[in-house]
Amino acid sequence: MAFEKGNKYRFKPGQSGNPAGKKPGKTLEESIRDLLGEEVAGPDGEAVSKLEILSRVVMDKAIRDRDVATISLLAKRLWPEVKQHELSGSVNLNQQIEDAAHELDRILKINGEKEQASDDDEPTLQ
Repeated sequence: MAFEKGNKYRFKPGQSGNPAGKKPGKTLEESIRDLLGEEVAGPDGEAVSKLEILSRVVMDKAIRDRDVATISLLAKRLWPEVKQHELSGSVNLNQQIEDAAHELDRILKINGEKEQASDDDEPTLQ
């Protein structure tokens, strides 16, 4: 009913729905960036940003749970897709793909070593 023609409370043509405009202050994105930039004490007592901690948590979850959606998100952020119009003679796409594959292999190898170490720690039934 509020937006039906003839409603006396409806905005008049040409009248703004928010005449006072946006209230001054930070946007949500600015607030989040500020929070992620704050430093806290890390596991070893050194100062690390909340962004670094968040990155570690996401990476650990992706590897530990073999979470395909999270791995895909990380891959897209770390190695963005190169658009056809962005390619030039100086860009070696094959090298970028090889670099990404080597980095992913390295990460998976580290995870495999961690899993092996944790499996060794578990008691076995005899």
